[in-house]
Amino acid sequence: MSPSNRTALPLFGTTSNGGAPCLTLTYRQNPLATGLTLGVQTTLDLINWTAATNPTFSQIGTDSATGDPLIEVTVPSSRSREFIRLNITSH
Repeated sequence: MSPSNRTALPLFGTTSNGGAPCLTLTYRQNPLATGLTLGVQTTLDLINWTAATNPTFSQIGTDSATGDPLIEVTVPSSRSREFIRLNITSH
């Protein structure tokens, strides 16, 4: 895998927003990809996924290798163990 491809992998993390814990997912967005719908889902068990409540999408910079936008999705989370994923569908 090239360094450019490696940096395209999503990064998962946690942060806080006004003192409230949040899950984050950061990914490189391909500006040439069209006809896609992005949805954010969360789960406690990696089996039963539900639509995330109030996800926030923010551009936090650009990829240094490609110039593509870096997008961070933030989802409020009050649980000590929770997972997040981006659900992408084409239409």
